[in-house]
Amino acid sequence: MPKTMDFKWECTIDNWVRHAGDLPLSFALSESRACRVNRPSRCSRCRQLQARIFEKYSDRIYHLEGVTSHLFETLSKKSLKNIHSPIFDVPYPIVEASQLWNINPRFSPNFRQLRLAGTKDTYMALGLGTCPRNLTHLTGHVVGRVSRTFFFHVFPNLQGAVVHYSSLAYHNPATLANEETVTLPQLTTLTVFFPKDSAIDLTNFLSLNMPLLITLRLGSFSLRSFALMSFAEKSMKHIYHRLKNVQQLSLIFNYVSGHEFMDLLFHLPDLEKLDIQDSINIGEIVSNFRDLQDRLIIPFLPSLRTITLDINRLIDIDFHSFHVNLPPLL
Repeated sequence: MPKTMDFKWECTIDNWVRHAGDLPLSFALSESRACRVNRPSRCSRCRQLQARIFEKYSDRIYHLEGVTSHLFETLSKKSLKNIHSPIFDVPYPIVEASQLWNINPRFSPNFRQLRLAGTKDTYMALGLGTCPRNLTHLTGHVVGRVSRTFFFHVFPNLQGAVVHYSSLAYHNPATLANEETVTLPQLTTLTVFFPKDSAIDLTNFLSLNMPLLITLRLGSFSLRSFALMSFAEKSMKHIYHRLKNVQQLSLIFNYVSGHEFMDLLFHLPDLEKLDIQDSINIGEIVSNFRDLQDRLIIPFLPSLRTITLDINRLIDIDFHSFHVNLPPLL
């Protein structure tokens, strides 16, 4: 956000729009300190931006990133009929969560993509209101004691979702078996990042029915090992059943190996592509595969066609002997 929105600054934007021709417009905003401390009615920058830019070009705005609380308060009362992917990256609850979902239905009839950051415990008290249930793509950062499947309850028509858990998702183990199943009939791609200092929590999948899920990405930027949170054997079988149609698996961990890693692969019979990123124990992974191949009579992962290893350390691996029942490594 500019400190001052003078005539010269406005002309710069107009020239940029003119050079864009008939292309849809995308705006990325960076919130100023004044915008964070002022009340909406006193934030002159947001008022000027709304009056001089968004009202002028509202019919052409397709993507809007970094929506401030002040702008949201104003924009949500307007109609941006062509906007598909607004991104709200302001700290909540600066914008009250209930206000976020009770958007004027005219605000964005083509609303399809949404990214939320800094979401707080206020999510727990949300009603569905008039939230954009036609949303197809969502990125959300979950903080605090938030329902494990909150986003999926609210947006049942998702085709792709990225969920970052900043702390352990809250759940009562005694009620897991009785939790209502959420069906996501169109979800094909799901990415889940887990918090630090915890085992990998797959309890979400106990209550998610995802019949078209093809691509699954699991990762953490801080976990030291690939260790699944312990569950009863019956629960693990149910979780694996939810994932049985996955064809593309990406794992983003420092260490990927061991019994639980191999057990996960065993339960993905249709897996065609395996992508392992950021792992520093590639040698151990290759060794696990090789040992398993030597012991099995039937092919391991019969549908597997591609393995991609993102090697971030120089290591000495004999790939020439790594060929039984598996395609060449890429």
